[in-house]
Amino acid sequence: MDNKNAEPWLPRISLRLLIGVVTISAVSMAVIQQALMTNAKWAVLASAAVISLLLPFVLYIASFSLANLFSSVGALAARQSEERRIHTATETMPDAFAETEA
Repeated sequence: MDNKNAEPWLPRISLRLLIGVVTISAVSMAVIQQALMTNAKWAVLASAAVISLLLPFVLYIASFSLANLFSSVGALAARQSEERRIHTATETMPDAFAETEA
């Protein structure tokens, strides 16, 4: 059962990209360590730049996650409170105010 069109379970991320992300993270952590331990002016400025670039992305992720949580909870509460309606197709438009024939 070799299905070549099946979606992969994990996204395809190259090893080169992963090595780059780890390297950038290690360098930025080393700079932040220098800023905290030695109070070097260049390290403090570089740390402030890294934090100011990453903070908007973190806040965006947090606000989107919170909005998604509220949306899910609201949809679940609305689904539990309303009664189940079954809609069927008709040939003519139903008239809500018309009297039904006996």
